[in-house]
Amino acid sequence: MFLLFSGIAFSQTTVTLQDQCNCEVLKGTDVSSSGAITPTGADLGDIYVNTNTGTIYFWDGNSWELTASDDQQLTGFTFNDVTNILSLSLEDGGNVNVDLSSLSDVLADSNTTVTSFDIDGTNTNLVITDSDANSYAVALADLAALINTDNQTLNEVLVQGNDAGGSAITNLANPTVAQDAATKAYVDSVSDDDITGASLHGPSNVLTISEGTTDVTVDLS
Repeated sequence: MFLLFSGIAFSQTTVTLQDQCNCEVLKGTDVSSSGAITPTGADLGDIYVNTNTGTIYFWDGNSWELTASDDQQLTGFTFNDVTNILSLSLEDGGNVNVDLSSLSDVLADSNTTVTSFDIDGTNTNLVITDSDANSYAVALADLAALINTDNQTLNEVLVQGNDAGGSAITNLANPTVAQDAATKAYVDSVSDDDITGASLHGPSNVLTISEGTTDVTVDLS
């Protein structure tokens, strides 16, 4: 029983700052930042605890100041791409290491190559297979939407070149205006170029060729 009560009493023992130094401990919310000058009347070394934030200040003889501060600047940082460790160097010689391994890309480029591509059994997809046996499918409908978009005009084609290369232009409509192209059959059907007569006048050596009501003469002297 004695040991039990002694243990409880020891665990509840508290030590006040007044017991450790010749200073007074104040508390409240009046001091919320360093440089405060109220409450006044404090002695050098007195402690003030802000009960809202738990921040501790001390009286330096003129104002309440933070008990400790660190305004070091970063002087440099390095990254080890093998260990994925980022090292930050501090002004006073310290450093902080940050492990960035969890952010690294776990995918590796194996320099694969395309080994085959073919149409699937339903004729709906183009299937591409790489050297690691991975397959990727592209819908043929998507490809068709990109390919079947040629809506050039005849003028745009002729600008690139107007030589048919020996190919025949077929199913041409009959012309309706002067500059329309015409087929041979159409020209033959409307042309009046049949010779209806020819005569040679002996004394003058003049050959007369008749085409309907039109005569053409040729002097053969």
